[in-house]
Amino acid sequence: MRSVALCFLLVGCTSGTDDTAEGTDYGRSKATDLGGWTVSFTTDPDPVPAIDLFAVEVTLTGDAAVEGLFVDVDASMPQHNHGMNTSPVVTELGGGKYLAEGMAFHMTGDWELLVAIDDGDTYERASFWIDCCEPPQ
Repeated sequence: MRSVALCFLLVGCTSGTDDTAEGTDYGRSKATDLGGWTVSFTTDPDPVPAIDLFAVEVTLTGDAAVEGLFVDVDASMPQHNHGMNTSPVVTELGGGKYLAEGMAFHMTGDWELLVAIDDGDTYERASFWIDCCEPPQ
């Protein structure tokens, strides 16, 4: 199930569509696609730097269990049809919190942050837009 979920996540990263039209929601909290969890996130540092590594802390809330889940965090630039050059590692912190370390946006522009959650029976996703950064001087 997890390998299927990861394949689905990676395929979703290469949609090739440009969904970043005016009015795009850059919020940091929303329900998953099937409504089982609410996902919110923070970044460290905030705002996200261009090129440099950063971390994403994901918090899950809802009626379903929030601990002991397989949580994957990734990002892509659908309008450029590519993902990140790094492979983040996600660690469970407890209390519904998960830390993704090793994130890096290697170019400026709109990135889609993708959070996939698998409890062994249910696979859900949430995606968020992040307008990335001024390049380092």
